[in-house]
Amino acid sequence: MSSKLNVAIAQWIPVIGDKEKNALRIVEGMRKGAKADADIVIFPELFLTGYSCRDYFHNLAEDPNSRIFRQIVRESNEYNVGVVFGAPIRDKDRKIIYNSLVFINGDNIGVYNKINLANFGPFEEKMQFAHGDDAKLFNIGNIKFAPVICYDAFFPELLKSYALGGAHVIIHISASPYFSKQAFETIVPARAVENTVFYIFCNYVGVERGLVFWGGSRVISPRGYTIVKAKEFEEDFISCTINLDELRIARFLRPTIRDS
Repeated sequence: MSSKLNVAIAQWIPVIGDKEKNALRIVEGMRKGAKADADIVIFPELFLTGYSCRDYFHNLAEDPNSRIFRQIVRESNEYNVGVVFGAPIRDKDRKIIYNSLVFINGDNIGVYNKINLANFGPFEEKMQFAHGDDAKLFNIGNIKFAPVICYDAFFPELLKSYALGGAHVIIHISASPYFSKQAFETIVPARAVENTVFYIFCNYVGVERGLVFWGGSRVISPRGYTIVKAKEFEEDFISCTINLDELRIARFLRPTIRDS
């Protein structure tokens, strides 16, 4: 197994409802990531459209074979960098929409549909999206990463299943407002420690329809240490190298996977 993964997080503010501009920002982030020698660049939940599009998601939802996705595939091949971003994805056969994490690495496109939709307080995700039902792992070379979207992380059995399935890294894209800040700052390192995985948390930033998103994206080690952290309440672009050899040490010192 390759022992190192170079990660970049683009904690940027999308333009609500403008897929073309947001796709260009994704490409910009990939180019910037390539200059930083990143293997993968990560954007927040629903970055392609903005989070607060409500019933407009039905017009904005994409198909993984769309022109915009083909453009991102071309850039991934050109710059030899993978990318993760959030987008509303349409299921053609069932004519429903998912809140999805999209992973593009060269010609390979993977999609994870959010399983646990937030539908409380200001959140209305069940009014726009269908539940996903397929927890899956993606590969960057021979490194396995598990996709998580925002509220998914509050269900530890999902993340434990990923760890038991062989995940080395959790990639968690989110749209967490400021009033959820303490909860996320509590569970993110906890999920890393209890599953002995590297944990990449990429959070939304900016203000939409009265919701203030706090950013604070970060990378956590499998022993719960913060490796790198983005600014709060403003755009930022951060990068780091994670050493997968630390997994072996962490799992020897605290064998949660062995004992699960």
